Amino acid sequence: MKLNRILSAALASVCIFAACQKVEVASGDAAVGFASAEFESGLGTEYIYIPVVTTGTTSVYPIKVTVEVEAYSGDYAAVEDVDYMITSKEILVASAESKPTIEVKIVNPQDADELRFSLKIVSQENAQKISQQTVLVKCAKSELDRICGNWTATGYNETDAYTETWKIFNEGGAPCISGMFGETAGYMSGVFEDGKIIFEIGDVNNALNAYNFNGIGPHYIVPIAGSFMNGETSLKRDGQFIGTISADYKTITWTFPDGYDGFVLGLYTYPDGAPTGYYYKGPFVLTDNKITKQPKK
Repeated sequence: MKLNRILSAALASVCIFAACQKVEVASGDAAVGFASAEFESGLGTEYIYIPVVTTGTTSVYPIKVTVEVEAYSGDYAAVEDVDYMITSKEILVASAESKPTIEVKIVNPQDADELRFSLKIVSQENAQKISQQTVLVKCAKSELDRICGNWTATGYNETDAYTETWKIFNEGGAPCISGMFGETAGYMSGVFEDGKIIFEIGDVNNALNAYNFNGIGPHYIVPIAGSFMNGETSLKRDGQFIGTISADYKTITWTFPDGYDGFVLGLYTYPDGAPTGYYYKGPFVLTDNKITKQPKK
C-alpha cells in the first residue's frame, strides 16, 4: 500500500508538471509563403536574398518556416552545393512586421551566365496556412554583369609599348574601372546605357584619388586630359569617354572626344593645403582604341 501511495503521488506530480507545460495553440489568420511564384536576381553579387512574407496575424510568434530544394530540370538547372548554397533552411518570422529572407550563396557567380533552381516550404509552425508554397529562382547576369572582370589594355605610353590590366566592376548599378596606371585604391565611376559605358570627364570630375600614391601625395588619374605643361599648368577639357561593348562581350571600343587620344596620370603634392608641385605620366594611348576581356582562370 505504501508503494502504491508513492506511485500515485509521483504520477500526480507528473500530471501537474505536464499541465504547467501545456503548449499554446496558435490562432489567427496568418499565412506564410514566398512573395511570388518566381524570383529574379542578377549574378553580380555572391549572395542573393529571397523574401518570405506573411499576411494576417497569429497569436503565437515566431512563425517557423522550413524550406527544402525542390526538383527542377528545366533550362539552366543549378545544382545545390555546387552552384549555390542555402545558408539556413529554417527561417523564423519574429513578428507581423518582420521581413525575413532566405540567404543563398552563389558559388563562383562569375562562372555562370544564368542559374535556376526551385525552393519549397515543406512545413510551418504557428501560422494557420502556407500561401505561396514554391518559388522558381532565376539568376541571370545583366549586360553590365557580363562585362565585369579583368580587361587587358595594350598600347604605348609616350613612346614605349605598354600593357596593364583594368578591372571593371558593378558598384550599385554603376560601371566602374580601376587599374589605370596600376592604381587600385580608387576608380572611375560612370553610367551604363544601351550597351555602352559612359564616363564624364574634365578637370577632376571623374578622377581616382588616394593618399600618398608612390610617396608623393594625393593624386588624380584624369582620363584623356592632356598633359601637365612645364610642370605647372594643365590642359583639360570636358567631354565623355564612351565604351561600346561587342556582341560577345569580349571587347570594348572607346570613343574619345575631339582633341584627345589617351590617358594621363596627374600627381599633385599638398603639404600645406595648396598645390606646390606637379607630375604627370602619359599619355597612354590604346591600340585601336580597344581593350580585351581576359579569360576566366
